[in-house]
Amino acid sequence: MRRLLGLITPLALVLLAAGCSGGQQEVFTVFSGFRTSFPAQTLEPQDIGLLTGWLHNQSGHRVRITSVRFVNPPRQLRMLNVLAYSFNDIHEGLISLEGVLYEECPKEFRPHALSSVTFPPHSDPPWLVVMAFTFDKPGKYHLNQVRINYVANGHPGWQYQDTNATVTVKNPPLPGPKPLPPSAVC
Repeated sequence: MRRLLGLITPLALVLLAAGCSGGQQEVFTVFSGFRTSFPAQTLEPQDIGLLTGWLHNQSGHRVRITSVRFVNPPRQLRMLNVLAYSFNDIHEGLISLEGVLYEECPKEFRPHALSSVTFPPHSDPPWLVVMAFTFDKPGKYHLNQVRINYVANGHPGWQYQDTNATVTVKNPPLPGPKPLPPSAVC
């Protein structure tokens, strides 16, 4: 009986491992070796875009991103949204911008839910993923990584991607922020 249990345990582990295809896998090329920094003001929306290199699908399957979030975000960070924008609409990428993009430039930035877009196999993405957020206190914040959750070939998975962004946040000068005209933004 003891010998039978000894055989069943390793066999059960092998079968369980074969049935679980989720977990950390790199379907997007890991992009590293860079740093970016930018200033911000408290409660002012900021945007970080995941560039083409960060979302190059190196797998042989179509990939649909289900969520993107910062890894170990500071307590002062408030996420506003994570949306996808077609490169056909904006014709370029972005590392960082200010504002709620689709509100400030609705003709250029047409948002799409992450769940509605796919990334073709072995190619650069036709989509730019943008994370919008604010900070509610001054300080220097490091946003070094994001976790990307996705579905590829019908199976869920996830991976980390480096962002290596440092944001220096200050209170706005009195009397407070003054909105720019649309001609200065878009």
